[in-house]
Amino acid sequence: MAVIYLNEEQLNDENIFSMTVYKGMEYLLSKHINERDVISNIEIDGVMVDEKEEKLLFSKKIKEFEKITFILKDRVDLVKSSLKSSGTYIEKMIAHISILLEKYHENKADDYNQLFLDLLDQLNLFFDLMVGISKVLKQEHPKDMRENVSYQSIEKELVSILKKVMIAKEKNDLVLVNDLIEYELTENLRQWKVVAIPYFLEYSYPSFKKVNNHNVETNGIKEQI
Repeated sequence: MAVIYLNEEQLNDENIFSMTVYKGMEYLLSKHINERDVISNIEIDGVMVDEKEEKLLFSKKIKEFEKITFILKDRVDLVKSSLKSSGTYIEKMIAHISILLEKYHENKADDYNQLFLDLLDQLNLFFDLMVGISKVLKQEHPKDMRENVSYQSIEKELVSILKKVMIAKEKNDLVLVNDLIEYELTENLRQWKVVAIPYFLEYSYPSFKKVNNHNVETNGIKEQI
């Protein structure tokens, strides 16, 4: 029988042991975890769960393991830590795009196709993260957080660009795919960095606007705050 921990506190609830790890997470969130906390990581038998292993491990019964630790973090703290690293993540995606285009010009189709799929995964994760951050901040500041037309247009533009990229890829129009990625997508990612993320940071750190005056290099937020 597995031993379950929420951070360092042992959980005594026999109802969870027959559930899969995935169902167990849902159960914990509804019964044992307060609304301000989220599950940020899971450690199973002494090893942090990797993204590649999630699908396999989360489908198994909790009772199949010896020890599972659900690592909880305050959702606002998680938003702050995510925003601190967002600038670096964006730059990595832009660098990824450059490599992808190089492989196309070198006629390395297999490498190009794999890099294209990897880019889509990165973009989906980024978009989900930004939507999640927006949701949390709106819940935290229901009266103060204004509707930001610039942020909304950047979000809608990213969705539109991805749709155009996928349509062009389905038609095997790689010239159009590359143009969309090199110009429209790259510019959109830069807009996330200089417009949308500073907007989120205003509501994560009260002193952010005053200190940075909206001229922000988000890679360095950790040192500035």
